[in-house]
Amino acid sequence: RKEKVQFVVNLGDTIDHHIQTFDGVMPLFKLLKAPVYHVIGNHDFDIQPGNEARVLPALGLKDSYYAFAKGRWRFIILDGFELRYPFPSDETLKRESEALYWRLRAQGKEHAQRWNGGISLKQIAWLEHELEEAGKARKNVLVLCHFPVIPEAAHNLWNDTEVVTLLEKHRSVKAYF
Repeated sequence: RKEKVQFVVNLGDTIDHHIQTFDGVMPLFKLLKAPVYHVIGNHDFDIQPGNEARVLPALGLKDSYYAFAKGRWRFIILDGFELRYPFPSDETLKRESEALYWRLRAQGKEHAQRWNGGISLKQIAWLEHELEEAGKARKNVLVLCHFPVIPEAAHNLWNDTEVVTLLEKHRSVKAYF
């Protein structure tokens, strides 16, 4: 609050193991005078089964991935745990998660870990659209996700290569955190 920042980005893992932990953590964000933008982390979903639907509302999110603008910048927030293990209940996301996870495991990829996740085909299409629109509007883009994409490592986003390839096609992208 003393620094008078324009906004704050929480890069995920707001909680771990207990959905009730949100009750103690979220009021701290409300103490800030600046808007807070939340990124989904894998530990946010490492909770008691049956509570997954409570995560987004607890974070004050309508959608798990979204974008916002500040001046000449477009900030794109990705949900790197949209595809995950255990596989999501949504049939489309479940199929995508299974296919990607088992393909990476068969290839012996270091990041084919149950604690990692990926972004869906729908989210990739949305990301591409956001990047195209930002380019047309001559906005600089900062992409934020809980999982890294480079260098190749054990904690990377499952579809890191696809995301890097997409980001490299757009000159508007200035950084990925």
